[in-house]
Amino acid sequence: MIVPLSANPDFDDKIEDVTLWFIEYDDVVNHIANREIGFAKDGRIIVKMPDDRNYGYWLDTNCELEDFKKMGINMITEKEFNDLWNSVYYDREAKEFKQTVIKNGD
Repeated sequence: MIVPLSANPDFDDKIEDVTLWFIEYDDVVNHIANREIGFAKDGRIIVKMPDDRNYGYWLDTNCELEDFKKMGINMITEKEFNDLWNSVYYDREAKEFKQTVIKNGD
């Protein structure tokens, strides 16, 4: 039996449950999507890519910024994206995202 390789083994089963995507797009140097965060209907982060095992859903589309704009996007700041990105980490053993612990003084 041949098992197909997945570009997103940790998140393929969650992608269809994403109701809101945040996509970091470099419109200056590379003109490509760099990172993506997907939220479930309840507001939880359920997808965060790429990482060492997951390539990304939107990263694989080669969409230009104009393509994304046609989809009715809302822009957020780089800080807002980074704050969301750094707010959770994926626990592969538990198969869920967990809040990042912030130490005093950070």
